[in-house]
Amino acid sequence: MERVKLNPMVRERDNHKCHFCKRNVHEVCNEVKGGNTLHHIIPKRFGGKDEPENLITICCYCHQKLEVIISKMLKEIGFNKQSPTSQTKFPNGNFPTENIIGINRNLENG
Repeated sequence: MERVKLNPMVRERDNHKCHFCKRNVHEVCNEVKGGNTLHHIIPKRFGGKDEPENLITICCYCHQKLEVIISKMLKEIGFNKQSPTSQTKFPNGNFPTENIIGINRNLENG
């Protein structure tokens, strides 16, 4: 399914609320360009798909925090941000999905 068609479907599924802070993304990020954001749980650059199961609604503020955390994590495991590809090799051979899920849980808990 095309991402353009997925956007409203995923936002509706998530009741237009940020996955982390639970605020309405339209109210929180109304004046910020791209404020009503969907986030790939497994990034597309690592093989993540544009599928509802891999997308969550996230506000502009939580998205910014998440990107900083993920960038630090990737740097710690030796990922070169200049050349992201789905063929990037990680220590265990796979994208660190469990680390991302852990980051999600940490953000959810404050």
